[in-house]
Amino acid sequence: MLPLLLAAVLAADPVKPAEKPAFGPAPRFSVARISGDEIVLKEAVMFPVAKTVEEEVIVDGKKEKRTRTVTEFAIRTIEFKHPLKDVKAFSGDGKKLETKALAERLKEDTAVVVVMSDEVDPIYRKALKDSATILVLPRPSIRPPPPPPPKDDIKKDRPVPLPEPIKP
Repeated sequence: MLPLLLAAVLAADPVKPAEKPAFGPAPRFSVARISGDEIVLKEAVMFPVAKTVEEEVIVDGKKEKRTRTVTEFAIRTIEFKHPLKDVKAFSGDGKKLETKALAERLKEDTAVVVVMSDEVDPIYRKALKDSATILVLPRPSIRPPPPPPPKDDIKKDRPVPLPEPIKP
C-alpha cells in the first residue's frame, strides 16, 4: 500500500507558487475633508493604558485589599495631513475623481476608504457602493539611517547630529 501512495505523490504535478496573492491589503476607513491644499484624515486608534486598581480578595478566609495593574484600551483620534496633489481619488466603481469633484465630496468631514497600494483590490471593491470615495495615499518614503562616523572621528566633547525626521 505504501509503494502505491508514494508513487501517486511522486507522479503528481509540482505545486507552482502563485504569481500574485489572491487579494491585496485590506483598505481602511477614515474621515476626511479638504483644508486648503491638503487632505486632512482623522482616524480613531486604540492604544493600551496601564491602570492601577484596588480590589478585595479573600486569602485564608480573610478579606485583604490588594492593588494590581491592569491594561485597558482607550480610543484616541489622530489626524494625518497629505498634500492634495499627492493623493489619487476614485469613486467606488473605480472611476478617477478630478480635484474639483473630490473637493465637492470632501467639503466637510466625510467617511472615505483609504488604501496605500495603487488600487483597491476588486474583492474589497465589491463591498463598496459606487458613490464611495477611495483615496490612494502616497507610499511613505523610508530612508536608511546614515552610516556611523568613523571611530577616529568620534569626539566626546562634540555632539553627533541626528538625521532629519522622515516626513509623511
